[in-house]
Amino acid sequence: MPDQANRPFLSLVDMAGIELRSQLGQEAQLLQAEMKAKVSVIQSTALYGGVAVFCMALGAIAGTATLVLFLVWLGLAPVLATLVVSVALLLAGAMFLWRARALMRDWTLLPVRTIAAVRADVATLKEAVSHVAS
Repeated sequence: MPDQANRPFLSLVDMAGIELRSQLGQEAQLLQAEMKAKVSVIQSTALYGGVAVFCMALGAIAGTATLVLFLVWLGLAPVLATLVVSVALLLAGAMFLWRARALMRDWTLLPVRTIAAVRADVATLKEAVSHVAS
């Protein structure tokens, strides 16, 4: 049976353990929420990138069709129509690619908020231990 002098210290250690478990649970929830948001950005960026590639491929096909029509018919109306379509598709592809790039500009895969919270918790724990030790 512990003596009365060690009882406050043991209750402090017990409280610290409970608080640490609580903090770790909160950090895990924060990590999960932050990573879910990051995965959402990755999915959106992949969608925009896929649409951009698709639109640019269609624009390239339309550009090729423009050259073919120009060489076959040497007429302005079919070439102009095909050229308008290819330019419109290329511009749409460029717009989606620009949007995907804008989403990724200031983005990082690291869970920044979780890391900052863990560092703050560790600093608080170190301060509490040094205060108890002195």
